Amino acid sequence: MVGTNDFGNIAFLTDSQVAGKVLRDYTQCLFDVMDRLYASGARHFLLFNTMPLHLAPQYANDTLHGRPATRYWPDKPSNLTAIAIKMLQQTTSANEILRYQTVYEVLVAKRHPRAHVALFDLFELISDIYADPAQYLNRSVLTKASDYEHHCDVAGEVCAYEYDHAYPDSFMWWDELHPSGKMHEIIAQEVAQVLEGQSRYASYWSDGADGRQTG
Repeated sequence: MVGTNDFGNIAFLTDSQVAGKVLRDYTQCLFDVMDRLYASGARHFLLFNTMPLHLAPQYANDTLHGRPATRYWPDKPSNLTAIAIKMLQQTTSANEILRYQTVYEVLVAKRHPRAHVALFDLFELISDIYADPAQYLNRSVLTKASDYEHHCDVAGEVCAYEYDHAYPDSFMWWDELHPSGKMHEIIAQEVAQVLEGQSRYASYWSDGADGRQTG
């Protein structure tokens, strides 16, 4: 699970990435890391796709909780719709590349013989929580999935907790950009299911020792 910052306002979102770099370089980075781990003896891999960053308050098109400027982006442009749309385009495109590239590298190119790979759909999990937060979070005090708990001014000098930190399990977001502690707990629980081979958010691919290929 790497590279989320590469989509943000200091990289692809504002066309500030390293010259010549494209979304394919983001997914390729994952497999380059796998090459090094595989060379060291690793044979089981868990990959995460990119979360729906267009839902985070930093990038959201939300008149109440989509922020016009944040401590992470003090000079943010005013067109929140354009920001959210471009972020959605980037993340969904990268996730599609990763989905097909994983199948190709494991089953066709046989890049890592005898390796077992799970691809965890973090994008879908967080989208499901956003669509129905009451199923996952304590919604006794909140009504919007885009609420976040820790608020700071643009300078990052004056900060305060919503509800004095009395309901930390109610929030999807810790601040404008980062998931809350409760969200991390939910993700960890689902990852445990992935490792047991039981998660509906995961796809599994293997290049078996006897030449059999499974997906």
